[in-house]
Amino acid sequence: MGLVEDLSAAFVAFTIEVDDAAEARVAHRTTRGGSGERGGAWLVSLAMWENCLRWLPEDGISVAELIATARTPTNFAGMRRWGYIEVEGMTRGTKGPPRPEATVRATKRGARAQQAWDGVPAEIEVRWAERFGAGATELRAVLVPALPETMPIVRYGWSTRREEEQERRSGPIAVADLGLDSLLARPLTALALEFEASGKLSLALSTNLLAVLGDDPTPLRHLPDATGIQREQIDNAVGYLGRAKLADVVPTPGAKRGKSVALTARGEEAKAAVARKLRGLEAKWEERHGKSLVGVREALAQLPPLLGTLEHPPGTWRAESKPLARLPRFPLVTHRGGYPDGA
Repeated sequence: MGLVEDLSAAFVAFTIEVDDAAEARVAHRTTRGGSGERGGAWLVSLAMWENCLRWLPEDGISVAELIATARTPTNFAGMRRWGYIEVEGMTRGTKGPPRPEATVRATKRGARAQQAWDGVPAEIEVRWAERFGAGATELRAVLVPALPETMPIVRYGWSTRREEEQERRSGPIAVADLGLDSLLARPLTALALEFEASGKLSLALSTNLLAVLGDDPTPLRHLPDATGIQREQIDNAVGYLGRAKLADVVPTPGAKRGKSVALTARGEEAKAAVARKLRGLEAKWEERHGKSLVGVREALAQLPPLLGTLEHPPGTWRAESKPLARLPRFPLVTHRGGYPDGA
């Protein structure tokens, strides 16, 4: 695997393990029911801790200050609707983002979730060090100080976009104070931003979906297993490829029902171009970061196939769901709750 896929596998596997541990501690509700106090907050992933809950002081913070502190926006409407926060002037019918000067506060449920989440990522990092050896946490060489400590929520076309607020937090955080998820997220975000600085296709879309498609029709129902990405996100991305004239959705050959997707000639050209682009980008990083990147690659190489290490505790939603057939080739953190596979 290449650098992007190695980093991505580690980030996704670590995030899922953190999520599993947090699920047992956070009073929450899901489509399968709830745990803890009646009507607990809707369950979310690690990204929503890193881009919102982690930074909320007891007396509140402005929207602009929260984005600047986290260096990336959260899903304000979602976090309010799910029961974690109150946003001044924001109600169920509010459209668009909240006012920058509006105050954000944790609800009672949100405050309890803060307490439950605090310390969980560090605990899983210790668990990884014990399970995989110290090399699993020696990833402190390739950093971009002004980037968020989590993967940003993707935009249209699964794109990563740099926010002006990313530069505004005063002073860099000491490398020793960064958690393993941040050590993995920062280079991934930097790679995505560099990849997407030219061209219209995002790194997430190129590696997860475009790379597995061809001119022969692939049934849509097969793509979650082929990509590690949840079906709803696949449908959205296939629509994006269709609007860009890169793919066509056609009836599945030989089947009475179901749709398939096939790349157009233009899509085949784009697939080859982004593959070359990614190889070139990884080569530039090898040259730019030299020995430090070699150390990161060696640390990643010490990890076993991470999909096989994921054992979801009984009662967690992933334990009761169809298991992932593979890990995503690039994390897909969406507005739906921040899960790294678009769940």
